[in-house]
Amino acid sequence: MSLTTDTHDIVQFDFRFDRNLKIHEEKIALRRTLVQNVANKLPGQNKLVEILLYPVERAGKSGSEVFYLDLKYAGVSSLKRLIAKFQNIKDTDREIAGAQSADIVQFCSKFEYYKDNARDLGIVVYNLAASKDHTEFRGFFIDTDNSDESCANALRSVFKLVGQDPNEDEPAKKLILDYHRYVNRKARPLQRLAALTDVAAAQKGFGELAASIQSAYERIERNLNVEIHPYIVHGDLHARNLMLSKADPARTELIDFGWVHSGHPAK
Repeated sequence: MSLTTDTHDIVQFDFRFDRNLKIHEEKIALRRTLVQNVANKLPGQNKLVEILLYPVERAGKSGSEVFYLDLKYAGVSSLKRLIAKFQNIKDTDREIAGAQSADIVQFCSKFEYYKDNARDLGIVVYNLAASKDHTEFRGFFIDTDNSDESCANALRSVFKLVGQDPNEDEPAKKLILDYHRYVNRKARPLQRLAALTDVAAAQKGFGELAASIQSAYERIERNLNVEIHPYIVHGDLHARNLMLSKADPARTELIDFGWVHSGHPAK
């Protein structure tokens, strides 16, 4: 696959990285270079004539930039649609390792990457072949034009991808132990729940809610804290990381594999 002589001219970002135009142009130049290098690694014989990136709308700040990436090839009217993710090298390396683990158990789409170690920025590109008209599940779900059944079909589809592969080479784990980073975090959630329960007389609603959460946790600890072989888990499975076909919601694919690990199947 060949590119035009001045490849910077064909890479178009529909995004402003910084209010300061100089900083913005510096960031654009670096990301254009990464895009061009990763595009050269993608299979294809036709000349690449245009690359367009526009941001995927995401809730919250994740520390990475996620873009739709459209490739236009000479002599082909259809666009090749991908997902591109920019982040620092540490997170890029973690994402690559996670995607490789997910690929072994076949819940990761084909991916490619390129890194600029000197400037601490990498790109990972996912080829979402199953959902060519892809959109995030979050946006699909909150669009009232989409039926409840379509949303349910998407969820049924993704749960067929995950939780299928026990890793018997890893030591067994107990449920509570595998969630220790959530339960024993600095915010001390269990102690805060206990405090809210203690003020039930003064704040009845809060107290009742805290007591119900405490009771549910105690049931998990008492009845469900079993030891079991871990599974390969996505680790960050939420509505932004599930992509689906707008025309056929049962065609789903996952993105963002930076937290893939061997964990309790409940995850």
